[in-house]
Amino acid sequence: MDETTGIVLLSYDINDKWEDIKNTLIHEYRYSAVALDISKVYSLPNTTLRHQNKQVSRAIKDIEEVCMRHKVTLEKAVAVLISEVAYYNDKSLFVRSN
Repeated sequence: MDETTGIVLLSYDINDKWEDIKNTLIHEYRYSAVALDISKVYSLPNTTLRHQNKQVSRAIKDIEEVCMRHKVTLEKAVAVLISEVAYYNDKSLFVRSN
């Protein structure tokens, strides 16, 4: 069975260097630290990133590769394909369906 490609949210726990890991995923793997809506940009939590076009298994492989390169222990990670999401930032709530 083929895996679906789409908007993926990747969240992870690591033991060190979270800024280095985040920057590598953003600059080399094209992840984003924000969730986009037509009229607003929502900042995501520090160790959660979004990718516009990715398979969930590939997202897990990406975080594994980056952690190995930076000699950081990946404690846990989850990647989910999102079609509906609720954002909460600065005491406001927004729900979006794709």
